[in-house]
Amino acid sequence: MAKQLVDIGTVPNDGTGDPLRVAMDKLNDNVNEIYNSIGDGTDLTAIINAQGHIDVGGEPNKVSFWYADLDELPNSTLYQGCIAYVQSEGAVYYSHGSDGWRKLLTDNANTLDPVAAYTDNLARVAYTGNVNDLIGNIGGGGGGGGTSNTFSRIVVAGQTDIVADNTSDTLTLIAGSNMTITSNATSDTLTFSAQTGGGGGGGTSNSFSTVAVSGQASLVADGVLDTLNVANGEGIIISTTPATDTLTITATGGNGLQTRQDISTTLTNMAAGATVTPTIVGPKGYALLTIQTDFAAWVRVYSDQASRTADASRTELQDPLPDAGVIAEVITTGNETVKFTPAAIGFNNESTPVNEIYLRVTNKTGATATINVTLTLLQIEA
Repeated sequence: MAKQLVDIGTVPNDGTGDPLRVAMDKLNDNVNEIYNSIGDGTDLTAIINAQGHIDVGGEPNKVSFWYADLDELPNSTLYQGCIAYVQSEGAVYYSHGSDGWRKLLTDNANTLDPVAAYTDNLARVAYTGNVNDLIGNIGGGGGGGGTSNTFSRIVVAGQTDIVADNTSDTLTLIAGSNMTITSNATSDTLTFSAQTGGGGGGGTSNSFSTVAVSGQASLVADGVLDTLNVANGEGIIISTTPATDTLTITATGGNGLQTRQDISTTLTNMAAGATVTPTIVGPKGYALLTIQTDFAAWVRVYSDQASRTADASRTELQDPLPDAGVIAEVITTGNETVKFTPAAIGFNNESTPVNEIYLRVTNKTGATATINVTLTLLQIEA
């Protein structure tokens, strides 16, 4: 209710003021508002105790500096200079205007002079607005609200300590050699991973960064993912078997007779009925003795890539034309070796012959399978 003023007129007894009853009614309304605001409507609340201290605890409409939780603190800008005790924190806070609420440390030294042991080294609680934001701001304020434990110093053995310069300082993590750092903001996690293939940088891989060959220049890796290429020389055939991580180097030159050899390829996770076109390293000219598969497959061997491409649409029941470039083909029903008697003569028919044998393989198992195909042959061309 707004204050009601009694109209007393312009001069005494001029008859222009409030009638007596109206005037006294206004006075009663004003007094009742005071008694209701700082009392119980009948008696005023005693706000000064016998010692002369402000003491209104336990009374309705009391003046209080006590708050149950942090989120009950009022707006720090509107209540600049206020002192508040927060029961859940067991601590006292003071409002520093737009800088938010600051926490005063509680001394637990039980000394005769606790003030001498007191230092306020806590950062401010950056709260200036909505009370619902208070807890989140305190949690990010370096422990200012008493709800967060953080480290102001990072110590690394043998290195200079990293010390925060202020409450908003940022620690930056940098990936070193052969190391990656991945952050996940959703799960608040950092993942440190050692890169493999980097000369053992992560402690999980042993490899050679330099390959030395007597009488030749050394081969040095340019980076952690560099690749060493092994090439065929004159009179040499190099074959690989990925399933057993085997590199086979075979000498083919000289005046003596050759030894038959097995060259193979592993076709991983072939779908039922799928066809792939692998190329394997082999001699430019050879006598093909056998073809072996460990699962049912249709295997065709070609003299050049163009012939393999042209033969793509032919079905199992069709014979290839005489000049179709098909050197040999077999259809197996499982783990089976097919012999060629007499041996089939094969050769690389590219414009510049190379040490490559071209295959087309179809999975006939009826299910997904990893199929190994092995050719046994005898080199007949250097």
